Amino acid sequence: MDATPRSEAGDMTSVDRKGLAALQQTFNQVQFLLEHNRLLIKEINRNHRSRISENLSRNTALINELNGNINRVLCLYGYLSTAFLKTFEFSSDVITAGTSKTDKVLLKSATVQGLKRVRFL
Repeated sequence: MDATPRSEAGDMTSVDRKGLAALQQTFNQVQFLLEHNRLLIKEINRNHRSRISENLSRNTALINELNGNINRVLCLYGYLSTAFLKTFEFSSDVITAGTSKTDKVLLKSATVQGLKRVRFL
Protein backbone atom coordinates (compact mmCIF):
# COMPACT_ATOMS: atom_id res chain seq x y z
CA MET A 1 0.00 0.00 0.00
CA ASP A 2 1.40 3.39 -1.02
CA ALA A 3 1.39 5.89 1.85
CA THR A 4 1.70 8.93 -0.43
CA PRO A 5 -1.60 10.79 -0.94
CA ARG A 6 -2.48 10.93 -4.61
CA SER A 7 -5.22 12.60 -6.60
CA GLU A 8 -7.52 10.63 -8.89
CA ALA A 9 -5.20 11.29 -11.82
CA GLY A 10 -2.31 9.71 -9.93
CA ASP A 11 -0.39 12.98 -9.54
CA MET A 12 0.95 14.26 -6.27
CA THR A 13 -1.39 16.56 -4.37
CA SER A 14 -0.71 20.29 -4.25
CA VAL A 15 0.44 19.90 -0.65
CA ASP A 16 3.04 17.35 -1.78
CA ARG A 17 4.21 19.68 -4.56
CA LYS A 18 4.51 22.61 -2.14
CA GLY A 19 6.43 20.46 0.32
CA LEU A 20 8.80 19.23 -2.37
CA ALA A 21 9.27 22.78 -3.67
CA ALA A 22 10.16 23.96 -0.15
CA LEU A 23 12.62 21.09 0.27
CA GLN A 24 14.17 21.85 -3.13
CA GLN A 25 14.51 25.54 -2.26
CA THR A 26 16.26 24.65 0.99
CA PHE A 27 18.59 22.23 -0.81
CA ASN A 28 19.43 25.04 -3.25
CA GLN A 29 20.23 27.40 -0.36
CA VAL A 30 22.49 24.77 1.21
CA GLN A 31 24.24 24.16 -2.12
CA PHE A 32 24.78 27.91 -2.62
CA LEU A 33 26.25 28.29 0.88
CA LEU A 34 28.54 25.29 0.45
CA GLU A 35 29.81 26.64 -2.88
CA HIS A 36 30.35 30.07 -1.31
CA ASN A 37 32.23 28.41 1.58
CA ARG A 38 34.47 26.62 -0.91
CA LEU A 39 35.38 29.98 -2.46
CA LEU A 40 35.96 31.53 0.96
CA ILE A 41 38.30 28.68 1.93
CA LYS A 42 40.26 29.15 -1.31
CA GLU A 43 40.64 32.85 -0.60
CA ILE A 44 41.63 32.22 3.03
CA ASN A 45 44.30 29.75 1.88
CA ARG A 46 45.57 32.16 -0.76
CA ASN A 47 45.80 34.97 1.81
CA HIS A 48 47.57 32.69 4.27
CA ARG A 49 50.16 31.62 1.70
CA SER A 50 50.84 35.24 0.70
CA ARG A 51 51.98 36.16 4.25
CA ILE A 52 51.02 39.79 3.55
CA SER A 53 49.73 41.43 6.73
CA GLU A 54 46.70 43.01 5.01
CA ASN A 55 45.65 39.65 3.60
CA LEU A 56 46.15 37.93 6.94
CA SER A 57 44.02 40.61 8.61
CA ARG A 58 41.31 40.07 6.01
CA ASN A 59 41.30 36.37 6.89
CA THR A 60 39.72 37.20 10.25
CA ALA A 61 36.62 38.58 8.54
CA LEU A 62 36.59 35.75 6.02
CA ILE A 63 36.82 33.10 8.75
CA ASN A 64 33.98 34.80 10.65
CA GLU A 65 31.86 34.77 7.49
CA LEU A 66 32.74 31.11 6.92
CA ASN A 67 31.73 30.29 10.49
CA GLY A 68 28.39 32.08 10.05
CA ASN A 69 27.74 30.22 6.80
CA ILE A 70 28.48 26.88 8.46
CA ASN A 71 25.97 27.71 11.20
CA ARG A 72 23.37 28.60 8.56
CA VAL A 73 24.00 25.30 6.77
CA LEU A 74 23.52 23.43 10.05
CA CYS A 75 20.22 25.22 10.64
CA LEU A 76 19.05 24.46 7.11
CA TYR A 77 19.97 20.77 7.51
CA GLY A 78 18.03 20.75 10.78
CA TYR A 79 15.03 22.23 8.97
CA LEU A 80 15.35 19.64 6.20
CA SER A 81 15.52 16.84 8.73
CA THR A 82 12.39 18.07 10.51
CA ALA A 83 10.52 18.69 7.28
CA PHE A 84 11.44 15.24 5.99
CA LEU A 85 10.28 13.62 9.24
CA LYS A 86 6.98 15.52 9.10
CA THR A 87 6.47 14.39 5.52
CA PHE A 88 6.45 10.78 6.66
CA GLU A 89 4.76 11.34 10.01
CA PHE A 90 1.34 10.55 8.54
CA SER A 91 2.55 7.08 7.62
CA SER A 92 4.00 6.15 11.01
CA ASP A 93 1.98 2.92 11.02
CA VAL A 94 3.68 1.90 7.78
CA ILE A 95 7.12 2.89 9.07
CA THR A 96 6.74 1.04 12.35
CA ALA A 97 5.06 -2.07 10.96
CA GLY A 98 6.80 -5.17 12.21
CA THR A 99 8.65 -3.44 15.02
CA SER A 100 8.24 -4.21 18.68
CA LYS A 101 6.19 -2.01 20.98
CA THR A 102 9.40 -0.75 22.62
CA ASP A 103 10.86 0.24 19.24
CA LYS A 104 7.64 2.11 18.38
CA VAL A 105 7.87 4.07 21.64
CA LEU A 106 11.55 4.88 20.95
CA LEU A 107 10.69 6.02 17.41
CA LYS A 108 7.90 8.27 18.66
CA SER A 109 10.15 9.65 21.41
CA ALA A 110 12.93 10.37 18.93
CA THR A 111 10.50 12.11 16.59
CA VAL A 112 9.17 14.31 19.37
CA GLN A 113 12.66 15.23 20.57
CA GLY A 114 13.69 16.19 17.02
CA LEU A 115 16.55 13.72 16.74
CA LYS A 116 18.06 13.58 13.30
CA ARG A 117 18.62 9.84 13.08
CA VAL A 118 16.77 6.83 14.34
CA ARG A 119 18.54 3.51 14.09
CA PHE A 120 16.93 0.13 14.53
CA LEU A 121 19.24 -2.74 15.34
